[in-house]
Parts: sequence; structure tokens; C-alpha cells
Amino acid sequence: MRPPVQKLKRAAGVVALVGLVALMPAAKSSSDAIGQVTQYPLNGTTNAGIADLLTTLDGQVWFAQFYANQINRISKTGQISSATPNLPANAGPRGLAVGADLNVWFTEVTTGAIGRISSGGEVTSFTNGITSGAQPQFITAGPDGNLWFTESGVNQIGRITPAGEIKEFPISNSAEFITDGPDGNLWFTEPGANQIGRITPAGKVTEKTYNLWRRLLVLG
Repeated sequence: MRPPVQKLKRAAGVVALVGLVALMPAAKSSSDAIGQVTQYPLNGTTNAGIADLLTTLDGQVWFAQFYANQINRISKTGQISSATPNLPANAGPRGLAVGADLNVWFTEVTTGAIGRISSGGEVTSFTNGITSGAQPQFITAGPDGNLWFTESGVNQIGRITPAGEIKEFPISNSAEFITDGPDGNLWFTEPGANQIGRITPAGKVTEKTYNLWRRLLVLG
């Protein structure tokens, strides 16, 4: 089962833990434990471009720095360490996910690749099977044991196996975020088209337009 992803506040050059008592240092008093915000500056990084975060089984929070071209970890006590000293140059890491193999997988937007970080810190990039100009954005573990990711540059959803085999599926519009749903399918957003899409593990795609303005007017 994929470890849950914690939603954290993002800021340029700062990691902020919002209301996550388990991830914060000991509270100063019992009255400020709930909703307390603790910020951890990324020393030496002025334009990190923090793009995504996730929590791994060891209790650490991993975060991608798109502009700084790094993937780092922050411990429960706020200690920050580099997870990828050998990340490919100008990779542009953005999306993060834990695979069924318990490795951390990430998207390389700029180089058009999917990366994998082993428990020992070894980084492997996979490009074979990815369309040129794909610009992989976000990634999630699927119910089929594979990882699924969006390709905003070519209007496709990609699937990569733990062994690194990639298959792509065409969709109607550019997709960005993706997640696994309770129905055993993958769900993704198409911001430019105001659509939500669904893809089954077999690759069947369904896309639906949501007229949010009309709904707001009716509800108002």
C-alpha cells in the first residue's frame, strides 16, 4: 500500500510544516500544538522552487526543488539533508511518489525522464519510451503496482513499471496532477480544458468537463 502523502504548505526557499504535530519539534506549550507553523529555511538556496512533497515510511518528508535541481529530505526535528547529490544536471525534479518497490520515484520535467531513488541513494533515470518534449509533471503509485505520470507537453498519461518499462496513453488535453482513486483507477486534472480525467490500469481514458462557474451561479 502506498504511504499517505501529507499536504504541506510550500514557499520559495522554505519548508513549512502546517498543523502536523507528529512532524514538528516538541511544542513550546500544550496550547500551541494544534495549528502551530514551524518554518525551516533552506540555507544557501535562494530560489529553490519547491514543487512537491511526500512522507515515506521512515517518517521523513521528501521535497523536490525544481529550480535548485535537488531532492531533499527533512526529518521530524527539522534537519534537512540531500537525498540526491548525483541528480542529472538540469533535470527539473517536480513530482514525487513512493512506488510498490518502496523506492522514491520522481519526474524530470526539463530532461523528459522519470527518475528513481533507491534506499541507498542511487539515482536512475528512465527515458526509453517517453515521447520527446513530454515534460513529465506529477507522478503517483497505481493500484497495479506501476507508477503513473502526466505528460503536459504531449497530452499523454505515462505508465512506468518498477523495472523501468514505459507505456504512454493519449488524452485530449494537457494534464498536470494525478492520483490513485478509491475505485482502482487513476484520476488526473486537465487545467487548461477545465476537465477531470480518469484512466483505468488497462489504459481506458474517460474525460469530463466541469462547468464550475455555472455550478457556482446556481448555488449562489
